[in-house]
Amino acid sequence: MQWWREVHVYQIYPMSFQDSNGDGIGDLKGIISRLDYLKSLGIDVLWLSPIYKSPNQDMGYDISSYRELDPRYGDMMDMDSLLEGLRSRGMKLMMDLVVNHTSDLHPWFVESRSSKSSPKRDWYIWRPAKFDAQGNRKPPNNWAAIWGGSAWEWDDNSQEYYLHLYLKEQPDLNWENVEVRRAVYDLMRWWLDKGVAGFRMDVINLISKPDGLPDLALTAWRNSMDARSEIMARYVLPSARELHMTFTFHHVDIDGGVESSLKPIKWSLSTFKEIINKWQSYMHNVGESRSRRSVSRFGNDSDEFRAISAKMLAIFHEIAMANVPEHWGIEEYKDVATQSHWTSVLSERKKHSSNPDMSDILSDIRVKARDNARTPVQWDDSPHAVNEDYVRWNASAQTSDPHSVLNFWKEALSLRKATPVLLYGSFRLVVPQDERIFAFERELDGERALVLLNFTQTTVEFTLPPDALANDFDSLRLRLANYALVESLLSRTVSLKPYEGRLYTSK
Repeated sequence: MQWWREVHVYQIYPMSFQDSNGDGIGDLKGIISRLDYLKSLGIDVLWLSPIYKSPNQDMGYDISSYRELDPRYGDMMDMDSLLEGLRSRGMKLMMDLVVNHTSDLHPWFVESRSSKSSPKRDWYIWRPAKFDAQGNRKPPNNWAAIWGGSAWEWDDNSQEYYLHLYLKEQPDLNWENVEVRRAVYDLMRWWLDKGVAGFRMDVINLISKPDGLPDLALTAWRNSMDARSEIMARYVLPSARELHMTFTFHHVDIDGGVESSLKPIKWSLSTFKEIINKWQSYMHNVGESRSRRSVSRFGNDSDEFRAISAKMLAIFHEIAMANVPEHWGIEEYKDVATQSHWTSVLSERKKHSSNPDMSDILSDIRVKARDNARTPVQWDDSPHAVNEDYVRWNASAQTSDPHSVLNFWKEALSLRKATPVLLYGSFRLVVPQDERIFAFERELDGERALVLLNFTQTTVEFTLPPDALANDFDSLRLRLANYALVESLLSRTVSLKPYEGRLYTSK
């Protein structure tokens, strides 16, 4: 048995979850006030995005002190109350830990940049400049930061460059330094001793850099990082005793363009299935988690299909909250990746026009921006919500409606926990090339499950191939469906309504 396969983890973005004091910022007391709600959903573990002290250049992912809380969220007494509230409900807390980089205001980096002879100089990645034939100063290599520009920042005081794969305010730690590792282990132990159950390690695949920090072509850089993602699987093997599971983002990037991940491109269901199949098959005996914002990208957030496609994605095991309003201007977006992309495109277009049209970029951002997953939770129908749909789409209304998406999720989570084949079963795609239907089966010790998902807004007559389900075809019964009045017995040919999802099991 692997406990992490059986628990339900709920990620909280603290700034926008629940405000308890009216300052417009979510906080720990707000989270505490919603613990009964989370317990009622069937949640076992809270995954808390960063609440550490931070200048918030990157929404808390730039940490200036790992053992202090950002005062906007509360203090350590509030943290103790949260931990006790979880413990009394049989729940646990998992912290987001960011140790590929720190804030440039972290005391470690302040000391590191103070002098080349600083005891903490080697805690970060410093390199001397290169010079071209004309004597112009150049960065140590051609690496680009994730959100644009060079990955190297010149420091006038110590006359060297430091590496930052993200913002210049997020210098990368040097994990080749044993003292850095000890310091990270110490702070992890400090939080564990307080009662935190574990950590989600942010961008942990980036802590190891290519030997020698060589120049890389863009494709080579991406391949290097992808290779490290593949190697990650070695560290989640039970025998390795390192990580319990990986959190894959590959399927979320399926509609990302080459020039920018914020430029949506057309994607195919067969490619989507190929990605899921790879990770489900490759990581079956290891551990892999798969969850992201989805209904506006992989479903349909129109009035007609929003609820039904959200339920279909729940069967697939995704979350379903609509994206930000279409009328939002760029000033409403807070995420640094979005702002960096906007600034870069605007600067380029201003070379050709003093007042360039940016409507296409706003349209792209509305689909892809990370702000979509960070807007305030709509708890009830009180005013001032971000989305105008708050009157209907809020937790209070969903709780009281037995046919709501929220109550469908409760049913789905309860069924998953009670059905071993859904937790531990092998994964096999059915008709991988079909561009309309995502069908797959699972098997565990003779028990079988079949999932049928229609990813289109039209009715599809779908025929299961002869090799599906082996000899157990007649034993399957319907266990979960997002339409009412669905026949309980499985037929070889199934008529699936728009965005219909069905789950059959043999027990």
